[in-house]
Amino acid sequence: MARDPSRRRRKRPADVVSQRPWRRVSNPYKPITVLSADQIEQIHRASLDVIETLGADIWCDEALDIFGAAGAEVDRPNRHVRIDRAIIEDAVAKAPAEFTLTPRNPARAIAVGGNNINFSIVAGPGFSTDLDRGRRSGTFADACDLIRLSQCLEVIHLTGGGPVAATDMAVPIRHLETLRASLTLTDKVSYGSAFGARRVNDAVDMTCIARGVDRAGLAESPGLIGNINCNSPLRYDGPMTEGIIEFARAGQPIIITPFTLAGAMAPITLAGALTQQNAEALIGIALAQLVNPGAPVVYGGFTSNVDMKSARPPSAPRNTPRRCSPAASSPGATACPTGRRTSTPRMWSTPRRPMNRACPCGPR
Repeated sequence: MARDPSRRRRKRPADVVSQRPWRRVSNPYKPITVLSADQIEQIHRASLDVIETLGADIWCDEALDIFGAAGAEVDRPNRHVRIDRAIIEDAVAKAPAEFTLTPRNPARAIAVGGNNINFSIVAGPGFSTDLDRGRRSGTFADACDLIRLSQCLEVIHLTGGGPVAATDMAVPIRHLETLRASLTLTDKVSYGSAFGARRVNDAVDMTCIARGVDRAGLAESPGLIGNINCNSPLRYDGPMTEGIIEFARAGQPIIITPFTLAGAMAPITLAGALTQQNAEALIGIALAQLVNPGAPVVYGGFTSNVDMKSARPPSAPRNTPRRCSPAASSPGATACPTGRRTSTPRMWSTPRRPMNRACPCGPR
């Protein structure tokens, strides 16, 4: 039977992408119940036990002062704190359940918390790749192109803190130029660098300029977000702790993300890894609330695992050398005398420096 030519699908121009209009997204479904309420409570109580008995290293004098003033046990020579659970629970209870982030275009404001879902581009990769130029070190031009792309994609709500590292730019100004590009090339919510007090204050001031408000106005209507990582296990370094303090002081939300990899920086069991993650997150959230009660904050989670044979996390490149017992052979090797593979095939053609480690099985 001949096909009716009038019913043929019309071809779209190659440069047109069909998209739904930008909008806020919410999840109408209940979260999947993996653990019972009793199990969740048990993990939470175990986390509070860890904070009270083991404590955490806090490598920031101002943070030590804040915890000490709140009644925590502070060991200044070792920069270590143990915090009573009552202090933690009282502080965390002051964090808002939901808040709104408003960029320079109020129509792009997003809600965080509750059933709201927001999609963001990635931040911080050191390499960029495309079909024409292949894999290469990231540049500022690459970062700007990806920021423009995030502006064009209506499914994206946040532009990230630099979609690729601008390695061709001096480190002292890299965060300034990347945020400037984000604030001028897109009208969506931007990330600011949380690596130290100076960078946070730079980001806050630049966001105020973009929004046309002063710091008081930005605190009333937050429009900047950042992310910090705890140096698991149970350690907050100076720049990350300063990031928490300055974001909270400015009334801007900070994502507290413990970098817990089970089998490496956290217990290998799920319950143990979650207990440590929760303890580290609670310490960071409590610090933000002690600085500025009611400051917006986000509980972040990165808990994953490492391969117990290779010590490689799931996010590592597939061409990362595997271990052949305690030491790894060079990336070019294919097998040791026992027949076990000691490396995986390369996915990219970029040269890598040999690791110059002998196979632990002995000479070949």
